[in-house]
Amino acid sequence: MGRFVDSVRLKGCKTHRAGRLTIIFGAGLALALPSLGQAQSTDRERAQMLQMQQQLQRLQSDNASIQRERTQLQDQTNELKKTATRRSQELAKSQGELADANREAERLRGELESLRQQSQANMEQWQKALADRDEALRVAAEDKRKREMQLSLLTTRLKVETARGDICEVKHVQALDLGRDLIDAFESERLRLCEPITGIWKVREEERIQIYRDRLHDARLDVPAPAAVSANERAVK
Repeated sequence: MGRFVDSVRLKGCKTHRAGRLTIIFGAGLALALPSLGQAQSTDRERAQMLQMQQQLQRLQSDNASIQRERTQLQDQTNELKKTATRRSQELAKSQGELADANREAERLRGELESLRQQSQANMEQWQKALADRDEALRVAAEDKRKREMQLSLLTTRLKVETARGDICEVKHVQALDLGRDLIDAFESERLRLCEPITGIWKVREEERIQIYRDRLHDARLDVPAPAAVSANERAVK
């Protein structure tokens, strides 16, 4: 823009000088006319006049060219002013948009910071929940391990007790058989010794033997204990 103003100033100086030269040559021509009138016959004077006329024509032509250039420069100056005004308006608009963009960026930075803090808080909560879950899983695994150990011990004990129960049941059956055999033998022996005619001792011995049989029957595993029988009877009543 500064270089353009300097160019306009230079063109103005040239126009001023050209105007001054035109005035000087016009005055010289006016002064020379009387002398030419007095010496029209000389070739030298005609040549000088012709030369001055040519110079005047060139000056007039240069002046017209300078005027055209001045008009063009003025048009360019006006166009540059319009362009500068338009650029200033665009710059003001851009500055306004930049200010809006800065405010939006500041708002987004605030939202981003809020989201970061919220994410940090959520992460801490998730980490605590994860730690609590891991602790609960550890406790559950430990409890499961203890229960499995207890179950293994109980299973082993059950197998041992089952084996003992089987042995006891076999021994119980054998004991019952032996008891019946002994009672039968005792009955046969005691009844044989009783007096056969009067049978005074036979009834007593039979009652005694029946007591032994009842006691042997009550000792069976499939017969409820007397306390259990009494409780069942009371429940029925």
